[in-house]
Amino acid sequence: MNYAFELSVVGNAGNYRVQLGLGEGTLVMRCDCQFGRTAKGRASLCKHRRAVLERDYGAVSADRPALRRLDAWLEGHASGVAKLLGIEGNAAALAPEHSVDVAPAQTGIAACIDIETTGIDAKTHEIIEIAVGLFPYHHSSGAILGIQELYSSTAEPAIPIPPAVSRLTSITSGLCTGKVIAWDVVRRMISQADLLIAHNAEFERRFLSRIPGLIDGKPLLCTQTVPAWHARGAKASRRLDLLSAQHQIPHISHRAYGDVIATVLLVSVTSPATGTPYFRQILERVAAKHSVLQLD
Repeated sequence: MNYAFELSVVGNAGNYRVQLGLGEGTLVMRCDCQFGRTAKGRASLCKHRRAVLERDYGAVSADRPALRRLDAWLEGHASGVAKLLGIEGNAAALAPEHSVDVAPAQTGIAACIDIETTGIDAKTHEIIEIAVGLFPYHHSSGAILGIQELYSSTAEPAIPIPPAVSRLTSITSGLCTGKVIAWDVVRRMISQADLLIAHNAEFERRFLSRIPGLIDGKPLLCTQTVPAWHARGAKASRRLDLLSAQHQIPHISHRAYGDVIATVLLVSVTSPATGTPYFRQILERVAAKHSVLQLD
């Protein structure tokens, strides 16, 4: 087949060739490393292919224009990337076979939002990546019925991205050159949602509330504080990467699309304390504070 990209990826024993493209509408990859040439390696991911999918561009030998093209291509095939990384195929919140047939009156729509920025001051720093995931849920049980739509995009800031931010997120100024966020798409998706969730939501609130009418009037719940991730009195961390690891959820951390997928997967997990999805606790909090939802 004709691959869309042939990339040189740095490995322990030198550079390896990674090929990436579409075959009959499905995202496919090959790597010529020793593991990648085995039958098991062809059926799974070596670390070189994973580096490309996770946009660890420090390992990819390519110029900035090539990396920008790759980044845009991966953004445009987010669902295929999720499947290859094992996020979509192995997690209930994204697997179609877990969707259930319920009447529209019994379901709602929520949106998960995450952003990456050039810093923490909403007045002076800029959004360089955003992701929004729309997902239907069952009012009574709190069951999440799949991710209905996922949008993610980087954006070129007015000043170069600080090196510390690039080291944390793998987002460089070169990868954002010429990129803009389709705020009309973001606005349309948010407008469809009954409620919004984000991990460390106050951070998203500070930046997104500066965009007129974007999140006005929408309940925005922080999944760090709701639901109860640990037993009362426990001092365990509520960081998204650690919660994901504890619940065996694949997670591309410090990228907006990775954090959105991990957050939706996380709240779809059944709480051992309640026997219902963690998302049910979020619905209860919204119903109590905002009176916008009626739980059965």
